[in-house]
Amino acid sequence: MTEHTKTPSNDEQEALESVIKKANAGDQKALSILRKFLDQQPQIWNEVGDIAKIAERAWISLIAKGDTLAQEAIKKKMAALKQD
Repeated sequence: MTEHTKTPSNDEQEALESVIKKANAGDQKALSILRKFLDQQPQIWNEVGDIAKIAERAWISLIAKGDTLAQEAIKKKMAALKQD
């Protein structure tokens, strides 16, 4: 099933960024707002919280050490391995 999401307006994006910044600074009210937002937007927490993707990107970055050719080659090899 494909989830359709609307692109947030600039005002909505700025408001969310403000809430995130406040939550990161320890603001409990902002954290509560952020949690409610995530409850309503599962596609966001599914993407942002995907530990496998986060770990994969971190390992690629660590192994490639800034070498773009190595990064892209590793990504392609990993994609090929996932197809097997």
